[in-house]
Amino acid sequence: MPRDKSNMNGRPLSETVQGRHALLERFIAAAHTTLLTILTSLFEPHEEDSRNLLMGSHKLEKRSSSTLSLLRYPRDPKSTAQGHNKHTDVGTLTFLLTKQPGLQVLLPGRDGWFSVKPRSGCAVINVGDSLRFLSGRKFLSAVHRVVPTTENAAKDRYSIAYFLRPDDDVVLEDCSGRNFTAKGWHDFKFDVFRQPHDEQERSVYSTGGMTAGDRLIVEVERTRM
Repeated sequence: MPRDKSNMNGRPLSETVQGRHALLERFIAAAHTTLLTILTSLFEPHEEDSRNLLMGSHKLEKRSSSTLSLLRYPRDPKSTAQGHNKHTDVGTLTFLLTKQPGLQVLLPGRDGWFSVKPRSGCAVINVGDSLRFLSGRKFLSAVHRVVPTTENAAKDRYSIAYFLRPDDDVVLEDCSGRNFTAKGWHDFKFDVFRQPHDEQERSVYSTGGMTAGDRLIVEVERTRM
């Protein structure tokens, strides 16, 4: 997973970040190892082939779009806009840290959104599209969003997310049955994320084809396993 001192757009990192580069590198290494450990634990002993496929798709020496994001949602007491509209993550697993409320998820068998309360000393781990695709739809991508809350109305919201993603050349079958490389899926979906919110709402790709309104379509996943 080669890395350099630039962001995903190829621009140099800020002086503030570069001054803490060693610290961030240690955090990335710890988060990466933690997510790989979780990944190996998701499969039973008789599913060794599936485990080997997943681990073989995340090789440290190969290039991937795995990345650390430091996120700030600016305060705006008068706005009802979402901090981040509903979506699924592109990659395999996400390691998320935050002390503030606002994260919501859709749950199987339930209509509407469920608020995820921050817990001291705990991280949130989200399943992303790549794990869903590589596991043959055994695992569901976490459909989630970030919304303003009364508690956060007067202050910015911060979170730290490390996104574990497969090697760039790993081939995935997406929600429409098309084949992408992991890099190709990343780039395609981020093009969707750049669209206005109303256009994203009409696209199946923001949530990986997993929602009908504010409800998960779990039945579709089961028919493809």
